[in-house]
Amino acid sequence: MPNEGNHCAVLPPSDDAGCNVWCRRALMQYLESRVTPLLAGVLAYVDTNNNLDVLVHNSDHWLRHMWLYMLADSNITELKYR
Repeated sequence: MPNEGNHCAVLPPSDDAGCNVWCRRALMQYLESRVTPLLAGVLAYVDTNNNLDVLVHNSDHWLRHMWLYMLADSNITELKYR
């Protein structure tokens, strides 16, 4: 059997391409369900008090550089990753 050991048991044995599409879609949905809340939390934290406006609307390069430096410094921000 060509599909022996196939992890996509819900598809017919002759549908390897369908299995690849199904598995890829399932993996993307899983990753999105894990990554989206994390990124939303990071953006919400970073944009407290409209801090992202410094990157968009401010022409002072020193202020933008300082803000990015502070965001990247784990001793200053509360952003911790495990």
